[in-house]
Amino acid sequence: MEGEQNFEVTSVDENLLPFKTELNMGLSMVFEYSKKARNERYERSTVVGWFDKDKAFNRAEIVVSGPNGAPSALDQDVLTVLMSMVVEQKNLVPGFTFAEISNRLGMKKGNIKRIKEVIHRLMDIKIKFKDSFYSLQDQKFREHTVHLINSVDLKKRIDDHSCKSEFHTVRFDERVGDNLIQGYYGLLDRNTYIALPQGAVRRLYQIIETRRKL
Repeated sequence: MEGEQNFEVTSVDENLLPFKTELNMGLSMVFEYSKKARNERYERSTVVGWFDKDKAFNRAEIVVSGPNGAPSALDQDVLTVLMSMVVEQKNLVPGFTFAEISNRLGMKKGNIKRIKEVIHRLMDIKIKFKDSFYSLQDQKFREHTVHLINSVDLKKRIDDHSCKSEFHTVRFDERVGDNLIQGYYGLLDRNTYIALPQGAVRRLYQIIETRRKL
């Protein structure tokens, strides 16, 4: 994925598209909804267990850490939209505008600064899967450390009077992106997701739909 690339934002009516969540991310449970200080170091170890379609029990040990607190409810929503864009654009480096993210989440205007802060925090958060990250390409579970976002490129405005003229990209972890592009994701009905209270309830819906695919 090195070298020059052509980017385009999702061009169809995004409000008609379901959200997508990569299945490893759907199980990782990295989000918290308390009002902890965002400048505090955060680390948490979680063990997740589930039965797959063959009634085999699976166990995943996941360590989440970052320098600026745990990802919050808005972080969860923004990451879900960005994962959806990877699938829609078939690109590990999806292009977007802040206005597009805000619109897809049904947010009011004036949240661009918050969305920008979220994207930078996601870049600082990493998840260590201990022999529990499933790679569709390798067809097996493996140990893998994932940064929620590998890198971000926030472009300067073309028109100082309109944030819609800004065009940005983020780069996803290669294995996460490959899984998304190859179809290893769950579908979340966009209208259902938006109608649910932000935070834990949306997260529960995400987990339920993820486990339907396993």
